[in-house]
Amino acid sequence: MIGRGERTDRWEISKAFTLTEMLAVIAIISIMSMIATPYLMRYQEKQRIKSTLRTIMYIFINARMTAYKAHSAVVITFDDKRCLAFIDNGAGKDGIAKDWLRQAGEEVVDEFIAAPGITLSNNFPKKDMFRFRNRVGITAGTVTVLYHGKPVGKVVVNIVGRTRIEVF
Repeated sequence: MIGRGERTDRWEISKAFTLTEMLAVIAIISIMSMIATPYLMRYQEKQRIKSTLRTIMYIFINARMTAYKAHSAVVITFDDKRCLAFIDNGAGKDGIAKDWLRQAGEEVVDEFIAAPGITLSNNFPKKDMFRFRNRVGITAGTVTVLYHGKPVGKVVVNIVGRTRIEVF
């Protein structure tokens, strides 16, 4: 009887992988990663878009709650990459309350800067601004999220300040 690790006439018991086996495993892993990479990239893009929509919605919700708690106006300003919410109470030197402009002493409630490739657009009557007064918004409108120029979703704000997300 041949013991473990002893030599036989024809075969030697091997304790390692051969070069061919290692190359086969590397080839299989590389083929699988080539197939999976585009799917993972699309998944990451979708999650970035959904995260942007949720963040904007939460900024509206938080601004509405802050206006209610502070008994003051909260203004949300937009440009193509940034969203900023602040309490418009005229705090600071020579500040004017409810003027829709942020002065040095006015408290920032929330701020959001969009990821690369994402831009923001809105249709509010007061260009690029929305305001909550105590409990209600002034007007209804939408913030549309664009990914490389293509609309991918929007946050809709109704006349009483409630928000919802629509994904295209």
